[in-house]
Order: sequence, then structure tokens, then C-alpha cells
Amino acid sequence: MGVLVLLMIYVLNGFVGPTFVRGTLYVFEKERNQKVPAVNYQIRLRDEHLFTNSYGEWVLPIYRGGIPSKVRLRFHRPGGDYIDRYSFTGPWPIWHALSPMEFDLEICDEEPEGKRIRVVDNRSLGSGGDEKAARVIREVEAGEKSPGRCDSGQKRL
Repeated sequence: MGVLVLLMIYVLNGFVGPTFVRGTLYVFEKERNQKVPAVNYQIRLRDEHLFTNSYGEWVLPIYRGGIPSKVRLRFHRPGGDYIDRYSFTGPWPIWHALSPMEFDLEICDEEPEGKRIRVVDNRSLGSGGDEKAARVIREVEAGEKSPGRCDSGQKRL
């Protein structure tokens, strides 16, 4: 019976309803030496796009979410200028049908293109490789590792 329920969730999620990815976007401000919420930044996924709210939070649907694939998010400033992109593989069947993927991301303008968007925290179930990133972040916060050059005490992967 349990297998039948999981199979039904997989089929409905993968072919009928969207899976969601959500998170918070921050900008590292060097002059204030801290990260602040990225307000009114645009995040795009194929034809879908949205703007972050006043807390830097965002939610984006991923259609056909039962079939894991490479998801490429593109980030743009409030004026429309392209910043960078962030890619991950997912969503994973069953796990993300029951709980959305969650990422806290940080923009660091001093980095070269391709490295400006970094994972600050990953609260997703079954996120695999990103769990290593979250562990490194915890080590940096605890002072066990030194942060990167642009973070000045913030997390660096």
C-alpha cells in the first residue's frame, strides 16, 4: 500500500503539478561588510520569472518536477542587468513533491562570472552534493575554516 501511495505521488507530481524551489537571495555589501537581502532582484527559469520581495525571498515553480534535470536559474539586478546563473540538479521524485527545494544564495560582485552566486544555506531534503556545501558553511561559521576573500567573515564555498 505504501509503495502505491509513493508511486501515485510521483506520477501526479511529475506529470500534473509543479514542484517548487524557494529561498532567499542576499547581496554582500563590501562597504558595510555584511550581506543584506536582495530586494526586487529578478530570477528567471526558462519562461518563468519573478522578483524577490522586501526580504529577498522568492518561490519559483518547476514543472514536470518528477523528472530530475539540470535547473538553471538566471539572476538580474532591479534595473535588468545580468548578474550570473546558478545551476543544480533536481527536483528529486517523492522528496521534493512533499517538501520544496530551499536555497539561500548570496551575490558577490567581486567574483568572476560563473562564481558570483553562492550557496549560503541549503535546507532541501535529499540535496546530495549541496550537503557538503552546507557543512563547509557551518565550519566557516564556527571558525574552523577561513572564509573566502570577498566574504570578510561570511560564508564561502
